[in-house]
Amino acid sequence: MEELERKEPRRCSSCKQFLKAADLHGMCIYCRPCTGKEPCDLDKDWSEEQWEEVEERRKEKAAKKVPDMAMVLQSINMTQWRRWKPDSLPDWRP
Repeated sequence: MEELERKEPRRCSSCKQFLKAADLHGMCIYCRPCTGKEPCDLDKDWSEEQWEEVEERRKEKAAKKVPDMAMVLQSINMTQWRRWKPDSLPDWRP
């Protein structure tokens, strides 16, 4: 009985994210410069639906990178910022 070959999962050469097994690119969809308007040789035959899926995933990832302002304000204690005064810093000049 032949053993099934177990391939190591491939990772993006830029961000180290795992790549899909069917994807022949060396980078993930977020790092590679390919677009529907300017495809590379590997994805020039992709359908419009495939490009729409890629663009939607790229938009979702970009939206996650933008922090919610309420979360940012909670993470920094605003009461400390209100009490800060520029003259409370030590004089650094000789």
